[in-house]
Amino acid sequence: MDMVWMTQNFHAVIKFCFGPKAHSMVFLCEWADHMYENRNMYMTQHASDPYFFAKVLYAINHALQKHWRSCSMSDDRLSVKDNVLRMHEVQDSILSLAFSRQIPKSISDKIDNHLEKLADKDDKRKNGKQNGGGNGNGNNQDGKKNQDLLYNSDKSNPNGISKKVKTSQKFSITNRRSVPRLPMES
Repeated sequence: MDMVWMTQNFHAVIKFCFGPKAHSMVFLCEWADHMYENRNMYMTQHASDPYFFAKVLYAINHALQKHWRSCSMSDDRLSVKDNVLRMHEVQDSILSLAFSRQIPKSISDKIDNHLEKLADKDDKRKNGKQNGGGNGNGNNQDGKKNQDLLYNSDKSNPNGISKKVKTSQKFSITNRRSVPRLPMES
């Protein structure tokens, strides 16, 4: 699951920048553990809502941004708002299928574009299979029907091997007599 991997990578960067005891590092570690332990629930929710992963990551990012803004604006450590990193209620809402979050339109538009591209690829793949593969219209790259390459309609060739061979092939058999034979076991 890419979301867990991304969170773990971000966790490693935060640990490197702020140290192993930083509140942000502990926060991301808890989220990565929660995602991994409940990956089936996350996958189920993503299957019903394609924006689910983006919503969760946006909620995590939003909490971190609030915390870091508080750190930069505060004169002493006691006035930093650490409570924004306590998101156990959000994690519980995910497990109880009650998670709801708004994401910016720019993010949802990117997801929509990605889903459209996937749907187009899937449609092309389906059309290609229904019409004989290839480029979706039942023809090979040269525009000739696939059957022309497979069957020989030339009756003057007694071996029944087509003289039409694609140029991309590494070799061609023009005479069956020149093909080496394997020894027969008795």
